[in-house]
Amino acid sequence: MAAPVGTKKPSTRFRKRFDQSTDETTVEQGEKDESGSSTESFKQAASYSPTSSSLSSSSSSSSSTSSDYQRKKEKKRNKYKKKKNQKGKKKKKKEKTRKEKNFVKRAVNPNQVVKRYKKVLHHFRQGKNLRSSYKAVGVDRNTVVAGAPIAELAIVSQTKYEELLQGYSRSQKLQAFIQKCSDVLSNDPALLSEISVVFLTANSEEMNISSEIFPTDGSNSSDHFFFNTTEEEIGFNMFSTVHCITVLLGLPVNTYVIWLVVTGTGNGIAAEFFTLNLSICEMFFCMESLLIILSYKFDILWTAVYFLDGVATTSRPLFQCLICVERYLAVVHPVTFLKFKPLRYRFLLFLSIQLFCCVAVLRALKQSGPGERRRKREEENHIKRRAFYLLLITTVSMVIIRDLPTTTKAEDIFKTLDLYLSSLGLSWEYCVGITTDGAASMTWKHSGVVKRILERAPNATWNHCFLHREALAAKNMVPLLDEALTNVIKVVNYIKRSAKSSRCFSHLCKDLGSEHMQVLYHSEVRWLSRGKVLSRFYELKTEIATFLSETNSPYAELFDNEMWLVRVAYLADIFEHLNTLNVSMQGRGHNIFEQSDKIATFKKKISLWLNHLSKDRLDMFPNSCYEAQQLDSAAKNNLKQTLRAHLTKLQARFDDYFPEKQTTIDWIRDPFGINVENITLPSNEEHQLVDLSCDLMLKKRFGELKARQT
Repeated sequence: MAAPVGTKKPSTRFRKRFDQSTDETTVEQGEKDESGSSTESFKQAASYSPTSSSLSSSSSSSSSTSSDYQRKKEKKRNKYKKKKNQKGKKKKKKEKTRKEKNFVKRAVNPNQVVKRYKKVLHHFRQGKNLRSSYKAVGVDRNTVVAGAPIAELAIVSQTKYEELLQGYSRSQKLQAFIQKCSDVLSNDPALLSEISVVFLTANSEEMNISSEIFPTDGSNSSDHFFFNTTEEEIGFNMFSTVHCITVLLGLPVNTYVIWLVVTGTGNGIAAEFFTLNLSICEMFFCMESLLIILSYKFDILWTAVYFLDGVATTSRPLFQCLICVERYLAVVHPVTFLKFKPLRYRFLLFLSIQLFCCVAVLRALKQSGPGERRRKREEENHIKRRAFYLLLITTVSMVIIRDLPTTTKAEDIFKTLDLYLSSLGLSWEYCVGITTDGAASMTWKHSGVVKRILERAPNATWNHCFLHREALAAKNMVPLLDEALTNVIKVVNYIKRSAKSSRCFSHLCKDLGSEHMQVLYHSEVRWLSRGKVLSRFYELKTEIATFLSETNSPYAELFDNEMWLVRVAYLADIFEHLNTLNVSMQGRGHNIFEQSDKIATFKKKISLWLNHLSKDRLDMFPNSCYEAQQLDSAAKNNLKQTLRAHLTKLQARFDDYFPEKQTTIDWIRDPFGINVENITLPSNEEHQLVDLSCDLMLKKRFGELKARQT
């Protein structure tokens, strides 16, 4: 805007000098009265002009020009003040940063360390919390703690402090002097106890403090936790919350799991042994979380926290790996899994893990901690020494004391059984029956467990598992049938050799409209499982022959042999009968009389089949009968000889494993049809049995009851 007539516009040089004078006036008087004095000075300076008389008598346009100019100057002044405030903030920030630097580095000599240490305690005595005390002195907690040995030694033993101070020079690092003071305190238990007395009582005159340093009445007790920043406090609260959740959820859940395993509600003690130990380790972890929370109030609990942390951190991953390996073997390698299924293998792994954990913790306790390398062995921490001895005793006990035998020899099994019966106060004279299953160490006639028991209890009756005896009796076959069975297993393994081959065979069966899509694997442990394998193999013989021909397998030639197919059909039939017998003897609620009757029935069936073969009848074996129709007379005769030889051998094997049933106990089922010559009871019991068998009224009631049951 142009200046009005009669008004001279201020020159540029004058405006610069005017700005400087205005700014100086504003800086000097702005702090006193920012709204009044500064505005008045600005008005006086703004009204100054070489032609003031003409300006005062100017028109309204002149006043508007002055108003615009005043606003500009106001804007510049505010900008200058803002810039100055920013400089002041930076200066304050620099000062704060300088104060927050490391306390040990800023200290020139040990006397300054002691002086500033006392200042922090003085502020704390006045009712401030520790964080405010550090802030007032301009240090943080870590720097005060770093120089604490110097101040503590100066407080409790001024003489020793002055002795060390005489050997101190400016060329020596302050950190080395701190280490010397720390060594003096750690090597003299009397000084440590004196520090506790001084800092927990009002005897603090040499610190120039008029009352207690650390109040014992509970004031400022909430300052046991040290937080330098708000973020640290928030982090500690979150840390405590997580540990509380761990304790509240982990303890009841793991306790319930342990209860399920111990009471047998789960899948069994042997199968859940690793889970039991893992749950115990998780209980250690939950107890560790609980102790961590309490240790911030009770420092003595930190030793227990470190111990539980070492045990849980070491053992948890190992037991988790063992569970994964066990599940892998059970699914992918079931035969290998069954070999290592007994509890003794799990116990050995558990023992090795516990020993490893104990050795690891012992090694950690044996190592010297920070500032302990210069100590002598006899001056180590008594808490660590006590924990070391405790773990050492536990480790030696675990090595020496073994609850289970490491081997399954007959001698070990019998000793364990004998000790158990002796602990219950039982005698072998009361043993009347023995039932065994499985290994030769139990049934070996020279030095097996049964032999040792019968030496102690000669009147006991021994009975072996019917299912095991049946499998042993059926396992021995004639060479031609054994060869046919071996070839069937090879063909099944060829089809199942890879996932691709198995999928191709499945698609082939689907395209041909078969009822089944896959062949079955056999189990060497469960020998009679071959019955299902043979039945499925025979049902899919057409699909298998087509698959072998398309893949150019050498086993395809087997299906061109009619005699081989007939033998496979017979194996499928005979194993079907054996499996039916096996299934009928399984389950609960069976007794020895029922099992003996079923075995006797099967033995009579074998005699009946031999009789049918002599009459050229194969209708008891439907698959063999169907395949034999395509054979000539010579081949049929060879087939009959093979079947007769196998059935004769099977009958002999059943007679060996299942001899004629004992008639000495028939009186249990029918006390009225007894033969006095077959009774082997004490004389008084024989007389009672004879009296019972001659009671017609009881015999009539027994017949009626038997008729109702049938």
